[in-house]
Amino acid sequence: MDKIAINLDGTGKRIGVVLSRFNSDIGDGLLKACHAELLKLGVAAKDIRIATVAGALETPLTLQHMATVSYTHLRAHET
Repeated sequence: MDKIAINLDGTGKRIGVVLSRFNSDIGDGLLKACHAELLKLGVAAKDIRIATVAGALETPLTLQHMATVSYTHLRAHET
């Protein structure tokens, strides 16, 4: 069985994160940890886009939008 090489180098990667405000007590902590880990892996702060949505129903549409629209057209929520 072939093994897949794991590459955790985030240098040059652009990352989009969608956070639901519905359960902010949990989500805020997860976002903080996620943001810190992305920076630790080499993703530049300017290349991390965070979108907040009301709940789970808005998440797929926001992810689709992030995947199809240039970063220059997204508004970032600075953390």
